Amino acid sequence: MSRAEQIVDAARELFADAGYEATSIAAIARKVGVADGAIYRHFESKRDILHGVIAGFYGPLVESATRNVRDISDPRDRLRALVRTNLTAFAQDPLVCRLIIAEARILDGYYESSIADLSRRYTALALDAINDGIELGLLRDDIAPTLVRDMLFGAMEHTAWGALTGHGTIDINVITDSLMSLALGGIAADEPTGAGLGEQLDRLETLVSRFEVTGGGA
Repeated sequence: MSRAEQIVDAARELFADAGYEATSIAAIARKVGVADGAIYRHFESKRDILHGVIAGFYGPLVESATRNVRDISDPRDRLRALVRTNLTAFAQDPLVCRLIIAEARILDGYYESSIADLSRRYTALALDAINDGIELGLLRDDIAPTLVRDMLFGAMEHTAWGALTGHGTIDINVITDSLMSLALGGIAADEPTGAGLGEQLDRLETLVSRFEVTGGGA
C-alpha cells in the first residue's frame, strides 16, 4: 500500500470516529506514523484527503456500474440496475455515504470538485437510461428526465440518511422495487370503473359518515 493510500485509510477511520471537521492533519499523521509535513507531500489539504476518501468510493462505483449496464438493452432494466447498485454501495459503505451527504457537500467549491464530477458521471448513467426510455416510447416524455433522476437519487440518499441516523434500514430489494414502481408507474391509483366505482363511493360515504359522527376529529 502506498503512503497516499495509508493516509486515506487512516483519514477514513478518523472521519468515522470524530467527523471531518474535528479531525486534524496532525491526528491523521499520528495514525499513519509520520510527521505532519509528510502528509503534505501527498495532499494539499485536509479537504484534499476527504476528496481522496470519497473518490475511493465513487471511482470504483462508476466503473463497475458502467460495465454492468453496458449490455442491458432495456432502459428500464438499466435504470433498475443502477438504483440497486447505488443502494448496495450505500449499504456497504455507510461511512462514505455520511461523508458525502453531511460533510463534503457543505464545503465551499464542492460542486466544482473532482468528487462532484464523479457523482455526476454516475447519475448521468441514469439520465441516459431515462432519455433512452423516452426515445423508445417506453417512458413518458412529458416529465423532465432530470426531475426523474433527482427524485430517484434524492429518495435513495434520504433513505440512506435515515438508516445512518438510526431511523430505518436500507432494504435493497424493497427500496429498489418501490422506487422503480414509483418512477415507472407513478403513485396515482387507476381510475375506478364499474364495480370498482361503487366500492369507491361506498368507501367515501363511510368516511363522510365517520367524519360527521366525530365532528371531524381523528
